[in-house]
Amino acid sequence: MCISSLIVSDGEWCNDKDSLKVMVEAVKFFHDMHSSMTSLGDPPSSTEIHNALLDTAPLKAPGHDGLHAEFFQRQWSVVQNSVCQMVR
Repeated sequence: MCISSLIVSDGEWCNDKDSLKVMVEAVKFFHDMHSSMTSLGDPPSSTEIHNALLDTAPLKAPGHDGLHAEFFQRQWSVVQNSVCQMVR
């Protein structure tokens, strides 16, 4: 089966084969990425929470408590249990 056209975000039909190929590859990429992620029913592990924290820019906008991610990154050994409990 071959996809011959798709409706794009502006409501128009796209029939261009190269554009369709890019769109189909993008959909496949995000589908594969999403299906490899932990389902919403499974709480994240401490390692996953820590990795997400490490991926956060240290000095971007602070949280509602006024603390930047850098605080949690540097103090992980102290705050790990509390943060993981809150996330789960």
